[in-house]
Amino acid sequence: MKKIFLFIFYLLLGNAWGSGGEFILGRVTYNLDELNTRLKNHGFKSLNEACNIIGGGGYYIYNEKILVGGHGGGFTQETENATYTTIFSGGHGFFDIGYVFSKEKVRIIPIFGIGGGGVSLSITPKNIKSDFDDVLKDPRQEANLSAGNILFNLGIMVNYLLRLGRDEKTKGGLLFTLRGGYMFSPSKSKWYLLDKEVSGSPKIDLSSPYIYLGIGGGSY
Repeated sequence: MKKIFLFIFYLLLGNAWGSGGEFILGRVTYNLDELNTRLKNHGFKSLNEACNIIGGGGYYIYNEKILVGGHGGGFTQETENATYTTIFSGGHGFFDIGYVFSKEKVRIIPIFGIGGGGVSLSITPKNIKSDFDDVLKDPRQEANLSAGNILFNLGIMVNYLLRLGRDEKTKGGLLFTLRGGYMFSPSKSKWYLLDKEVSGSPKIDLSSPYIYLGIGGGSY
């Protein structure tokens, strides 16, 4: 079975028409109304719904038309009040497939992706105990909540290749990318604490529009 998978991999690699890899900066926007309402009711500051993403992606182009690859990224933001520090973080990752429309150095690629994502909410007291015996006497000093779900991605990727050679035969160069679209979760996600569902918690929707800018290297 292993030999079969290796054969298929090298067969696809042999038909690759181009490839690319990139560093990504971007933004996603979640609907955090329910969560922020509950946080404010208990004296915590609201979280920013717009989250700055850092990540990366890579792909191959097969037979000049079919893109196969993946991308992902993560974010973190921090707020605090007089008593607690709150860290909201998360990320997502996708397996992508797309169809390539090319014109000279520019490629326009509609993309469909399937993957998953998640977020976490960490609440830590500012006067957290650092003495070992005190921690054993009162170990409940920090709460780490998490939520996750499957995600689907529909988007458009636009690539521009700046060739580094002096002639048209040069295939490689700097790759500039613009991605935009929407990642969709089929249902709202429940919050968990130590793998146990937290009753009465506000469910969170991990669906979000997104926009990314990328820079890296590629060839075609």
